Amino acid sequence: MIGGDGGSKDSSLQELPVVPMSEETGEVVERLLQLCYPIKQPVWESLTELQPVLVAAVKYQFEALVGSLRKELVCTGHLQSESLRVFAVACRLRLADEARLAARHTLAQLLGDKPATPEMQYISALPLHRLIEYRHRCSYAARYLTLSPGTEWIPTDEAWIWIQCGGKCPRKHSKRCGLSVARWWIEYMKDACIALEKRPCGASVTAQSTLKASLRKASKCKICKSKAPEDLQRFSQLLGVKIEEAIDEVNNSY
Repeated sequence: MIGGDGGSKDSSLQELPVVPMSEETGEVVERLLQLCYPIKQPVWESLTELQPVLVAAVKYQFEALVGSLRKELVCTGHLQSESLRVFAVACRLRLADEARLAARHTLAQLLGDKPATPEMQYISALPLHRLIEYRHRCSYAARYLTLSPGTEWIPTDEAWIWIQCGGKCPRKHSKRCGLSVARWWIEYMKDACIALEKRPCGASVTAQSTLKASLRKASKCKICKSKAPEDLQRFSQLLGVKIEEAIDEVNNSY
């Protein structure tokens, strides 16, 4: 039986074990009970609503509820918009799988610009340190693809315009592919490397903010300007896939 601050006056109930829940608000208790009984289930409007209910379910060992609440914690909406908060909640409750998933999604965000979330007060510095280390390792693995020689992952049967252009486009020898290429492509790779340092994920290299400077320069070449947008978009998508594969290999544990 669930009890509040006062005891039950019903003698028939006095022999039942009582679980005091005075620390939880009435709303949290109500939502827990909604989940326990075959009635209309609560709709979670935000992570702020979900978090205290999940914390209470774990605290009082509502095992049948914890599974569904854990899935709700890492729903797409929460991971895309509040991955750092999800990470903190998962670490607080020692939910390792959810912490790893949330950590992966934080890579797409600029963490340096974000204020500390309220959930941070409930976790130690250790998981935050591990998150920072993980981010650094992912950044290195991702940027390595833009800096290292060798292009075995690039389809060799593609007539990339930055290689094929025979116009007056400024060119430079590229150590990455061992060929003379349009300078604007080399500058794209530099911009991609900078973007990956801030956000180490595949989406960084396909973003228009990363592509636009190089495409603007490519548009000055009569030959490159017609094919450069399509070629660079396809190339950036290939690079993005390789980056995600490289990040998959990075250790991510909490």
